[in-house]
Amino acid sequence: MAAMVHKAGTALATGATATGITGVYTQTSGRNAAGELKFIHDETGADLAVYVTDPHKELSFEAVFAATVADHDIGDVVTVGTGGDARKYIVTQWDVTESNEDVKKVSIGLRPTTLSEPVAPQTNT
Repeated sequence: MAAMVHKAGTALATGATATGITGVYTQTSGRNAAGELKFIHDETGADLAVYVTDPHKELSFEAVFAATVADHDIGDVVTVGTGGDARKYIVTQWDVTESNEDVKKVSIGLRPTTLSEPVAPQTNT
């Protein structure tokens, strides 16, 4: 699809955010508020309060990818961006759709993390 050019009226955000994963080409992207809502009720059953446990943001992408790109597994740590803009994410979804009449497509879910990839435990010899 060609780039959209604003011509009149209110300027609106356009385009999809890149995954930042080498060889993966974003077609659509999203930012999602996530967590679990907990409704607290009074003794009559009326809503009293709402709490969110584990509030966080998740990124989602629909993408196509190069034939050389390896699949990711849930729990893999990926880095999106470069330099000072680089952020680490945990893969929460990696669903590949295959077709005889189209290229392979992947649905990706990413959750921000401060964790690093695991390192092999040290052994004393």
